[in-house]
Amino acid sequence: MAPKQIRRMAVEELVRKLLEDGGEKISANTIALQAGYDNYSNFVNMFKKVHGILPSQVKKS
Repeated sequence: MAPKQIRRMAVEELVRKLLEDGGEKISANTIALQAGYDNYSNFVNMFKKVHGILPSQVKKS
């Protein structure tokens, strides 16, 4: 499995946890770091490409 696929899977799992936790406040930056992204901008770009929204919009949708 390629590193990009592993990161995407990690992000998917973290997003699931974020949505399941309801009221818990987890920052997008924390998710990016836990998924192995050193550069937050790269994480945001990948997230938007995969999900069609920005990480900050997850709780709002």
